Order: sequence, then structure tokens, then C-alpha cells
Amino acid sequence: MNREETQAVLDVYYNAFNTMDKDGVLAVFTEDADFIDFTMGRNMKGRDELAAFIDETWRLSPYFRLEPEIIVIDDSQVAVQLYMSGAKKVDAAGRPKPGELWRIPSTSFFKFRGEQIHWKADCWNALAIPKQIGWLKTVPMMMRSNGKSAR
Repeated sequence: MNREETQAVLDVYYNAFNTMDKDGVLAVFTEDADFIDFTMGRNMKGRDELAAFIDETWRLSPYFRLEPEIIVIDDSQVAVQLYMSGAKKVDAAGRPKPGELWRIPSTSFFKFRGEQIHWKADCWNALAIPKQIGWLKTVPMMMRSNGKSAR
């Protein structure tokens, strides 16, 4: 595929993901695709496992979005600097409730086979989301107290 064709597949993927079109997301992956989330230590193999992972992601953060910033295409391989955003709670219209929205940087890597994604890996900071939504307020205090008791 040339750069424009690769970009078109990525556009379909990001649009389908951001509109919660699971079938659209799955359609851009090969049947035997590998999807690795390095941060969570998970490797989904094939569309069925990927579908379950997508369902889980949207259930845990019903306003989940992927916002690509920089895309580098090199033949059948792609690197993307992006932002992931979401909310742990949404209102009746599906919009994030105030104070519930998080947004963090992430990096994705893709390998293509033909016109489909055959391999994808994501890297992001697992502590960034809880920190942004206030779940980590006690972690620094716990770390400090552990340091004092060890002396």
C-alpha cells in the first residue's frame, strides 16, 4: 500500500473507534491480528479477543477517544503519537461529567498485511488516568510513609 492508502485505513480505524463502531474497528484488522497493550500486559489474538477488549474498554470509559497527533508511515509499518481521552462517568447524552474527563499521551505502533492491520501495540502511562481524576491523592503520602518507616 502507498502512504495515502495506509492513511485511509488509519482514518477508518480512528473514526470507527471514536464513534464506537466495533464492526468498523474490527474490519480494518486481519482475522489473526495481534493487539498488544504493553501497559496492561495484555495480548489479544484475533478479532474475537480484540472485540472483547474493545467492549471492555468502552464499558470502563464510555467516552473513550483516540486523537492522533503525529503519524509516521514507513512502508507497511506505522508509528502514531496520539492522545487517549475518556471519562469514568457520562451524562444521559453520553458527554463526560465535569471532573470525570481524562486525557493522556500515548504511542501506537502498527504493522500492515495487505490493506489491513496485522499487528498493533500501545504504550501509555497507567498512573496518568487515576492521577487526573483524583484517584491517586493518597499514593504520594503512602510512599512517603513507607520511606520513613524503612529508616
